[in-house]
Amino acid sequence: MFAYPVPSIEFGPKSLTVVAGDNVTLSCGTLPNNDSQLTINWQRNGQSIPLSRHRQTLLHIPDNGSISSLHLDHVSELDEGVYQCTARNELGLDVSRPARLSVQFGAKITGGQRFVYNVTKGTNVPIECNARGQPAPKIELFNGDDFQPLIDGDKEHYSNVFIQFNATNTTNITCRASNFLTPLNKTVQDVRIYEIYVQEIKEPTEQLESIIELEEEEEEKKRANAVPSGYCAPYIGQICRGHVAKNSLVFYNVSDAEDFTNNNNMNEEIVKNLWKELITSLQEPCKSAAEKLLCHYAFPQCSWTKQFPMAKPLCQEDCIAIRESFCNREWALLEDNRQRGVYFKSRGHFRLPVCEWLPSHENHTNPEQCTHAELTTFRKEKATIDCIEGRGRFYQGTVNVTKHGIPCQRWDSQLPHAHNRPPFVFQEIWHSENYCRNAGGEEPLPWCYTNDPYVRWQHCDIAPCEPKNDHDNNYESSIRILHGNNNRTIIMSFRSYSYVMMNLIRKPLSSVLHAQHPLLLPLSIGLVIMFIAIVTSIITMMVRRIRYQMNLYASTMTTTAMQVNGGGGLPTDLDLSKLPSNNTYHCTSAILNPKLEPLEYPRNKIIYVRDIGCGAFGRHLAC
Repeated sequence: MFAYPVPSIEFGPKSLTVVAGDNVTLSCGTLPNNDSQLTINWQRNGQSIPLSRHRQTLLHIPDNGSISSLHLDHVSELDEGVYQCTARNELGLDVSRPARLSVQFGAKITGGQRFVYNVTKGTNVPIECNARGQPAPKIELFNGDDFQPLIDGDKEHYSNVFIQFNATNTTNITCRASNFLTPLNKTVQDVRIYEIYVQEIKEPTEQLESIIELEEEEEEKKRANAVPSGYCAPYIGQICRGHVAKNSLVFYNVSDAEDFTNNNNMNEEIVKNLWKELITSLQEPCKSAAEKLLCHYAFPQCSWTKQFPMAKPLCQEDCIAIRESFCNREWALLEDNRQRGVYFKSRGHFRLPVCEWLPSHENHTNPEQCTHAELTTFRKEKATIDCIEGRGRFYQGTVNVTKHGIPCQRWDSQLPHAHNRPPFVFQEIWHSENYCRNAGGEEPLPWCYTNDPYVRWQHCDIAPCEPKNDHDNNYESSIRILHGNNNRTIIMSFRSYSYVMMNLIRKPLSSVLHAQHPLLLPLSIGLVIMFIAIVTSIITMMVRRIRYQMNLYASTMTTTAMQVNGGGGLPTDLDLSKLPSNNTYHCTSAILNPKLEPLEYPRNKIIYVRDIGCGAFGRHLAC
């Protein structure tokens, strides 16, 4: 007989609603029981609770029963669930009634990689707002500073909202997520702002004469009695030597310098520090473009069109090319950091320009009013039609299908894919219909948006041009073709012939070397085996040749020894001490160069033995 009964739970844990970060204690007690071996365990959602994050205490009181407490420190949403305690001994067990622990936390907007958009007028901008929270947060979208609702107010949206916003003018979209926390008896909300800058597409021939005249009049009024804030001088620095034209005058702004004489070095030091802090971390093609734009910003071209020297600001086309194409992600990150008050330590008085405020290089009334970095210049001498050079930036051919055969979408169309890249400042895409292009050299190959709604864009399969060689003209051959009664002579260069032959080989191989082709693995193994066989054959031939030469040398030495010892060679009993010396040695008028004397073998040490005959080079003696 046992001296203690089956355990019976007197009270169990109670349901609670807490806020994330609170400390929670759950208790469980049994009726009086003299069993010292009685244990009380805890479960969450039917499974034992690991005590790595939480603490459990157990207190046995013979007259009052046993009490167990589960301490949950800094609870999170992971601790939410149904809790129970179990009392157990040798006779049996008892389980408490379930209690639910609810953990609430405030609304928090999550996700999203871009919060600044620079688009053209009429572009559909995808706005997505995701939020987490318990209870599920309510999401609202507002347009502009007057907070006009963008979604139906009669229907509430929770956790996720996605819309396509048609951008017709510059504005901002506000996403607000909110929920009510019961333990705190208050509403918690989080806000995120999406900035949208709209740029109207302008044709190169569009004139803005009236606006320019007004701007010039205002500028003249401001500078009528002004003192020049800078001076023009040749660039004498080093960091931008590769980007500032040689012998060109640049503008030094003394208003940004406390010391007039040290202004030359101030911008140079800022550029050097930004080079280390920003430029070195960039990847191509952003790095080269950013270097050039930074140098033209720090050392702008000098203008003497007015009464005083002035700096030419950056050109709008170069700025947009950096922002929208070359450094799209990097620029968006800078904009996002600026909103959060995060700046580069070495920026000094440099500021990120607003592209829309800059003058345009395509302004035909005054095209020289800005410092043109030539990032968008179309070089006609590099244009190609049937092939691509390098990244294919200046390809102007008519291929309009992707490498997988999908037809291309027109560049001026927003269906089926809405887009704002590449920007219209690149002449490569002007009047390009739906042809493959690589405006600005942003991608490794020409590409296009596709007409397939499920495939946004792909590269195009265009053969690379053959490398140019100045010596190709020396390898021309004449091919005579008989056509009826007429003889036509066609001069085909060796380069053209090689290009045709390589294309015939490359096209079938390109299909085999595709990453998904079933012959890729067998072909790779075959090439490796062939390479090993060639290397082995070369080594074998070299070893055989070395062995042959060694055997030939050994055979020659053996024959010579036999002739000397057994065929009338040197006598073994020859007394060298009785031979007379050559008294005429060194008695001639010829004087040997002192540097050659150590190399000479003394004649008196040469002993004539016998005459062995006459050959092609005179008489042969055995010595």
